[in-house]
Amino acid sequence: MWWKENLRVSQTTFDILCHELCMHIERQTTCLRHPISVEKRVVVTLWKLATNTEYRTLSALFGIGRSTVYVIVIETCNAIAKHLFPSYAYFPTGERLRDVVTNFETC
Repeated sequence: MWWKENLRVSQTTFDILCHELCMHIERQTTCLRHPISVEKRVVVTLWKLATNTEYRTLSALFGIGRSTVYVIVIETCNAIAKHLFPSYAYFPTGERLRDVVTNFETC
C-alpha cells in the first residue's frame, strides 16, 4: 500500500525499474565516499514525479543535498527516456496510426 500511495507504483514495478536502470544510473564507490544506491535514486525520482514535492523537501526527507536530488531526478528521468521508453512505449505508424486517429475522432 505504501508503494502505491507514495510512489504510484507497486513494489514489483519498483523492483523492475531498479533492475532495468541499474547499469545506467549506478555509481561506483570511491575512496572518498559511497554512492547513493540505485534504489534510493529511483525512490527519489518516483517521489518527485508522483508528488511534485520541492527539491528542498526531498532533500530533507531523504537526507541528501538539494542539488544532489536535482541531479538524481534529471539523470534517472534521462535514463528512463533513453533506455526504457523504447522498450515499453509504442507509437503507431502508418495504417495503425490512421485507425487510432479515426477512432479518436469518432468518439
